[in-house]
Amino acid sequence: GQFGGTLQSLAASSGNPGLSGVVRGIYFLLPSLHQFDVRNSVLAGLPVPTAQIVGCGVYSVLYAAALLLVTMVVFQRKDFE
Repeated sequence: GQFGGTLQSLAASSGNPGLSGVVRGIYFLLPSLHQFDVRNSVLAGLPVPTAQIVGCGVYSVLYAAALLLVTMVVFQRKDFE
C-alpha cells in the first residue's frame, strides 16, 4: 500500500505494454496508504491538518465499503448448504 510510487515507476520503465497495464491495475486495486503517513509532521512537531484526517477517514470508509461490496457480490453466488 505504501509503494505506489515504486509501482508507477516500474510501469513507466518496463517498456512492455502488457506488464505496464497489469502493474497499473494492481496500483489501482491496492489501498493508497501513503496518505496515512503523518510520521514526518509528528516528528517535526507540526500539527496534522484536519483536512488530511477527514480525507483519510473518508477514504477508509469508502475503501472498506468497496471491499465489502465486492465480497458480497462474490459470496452471493456461493451455496453454503
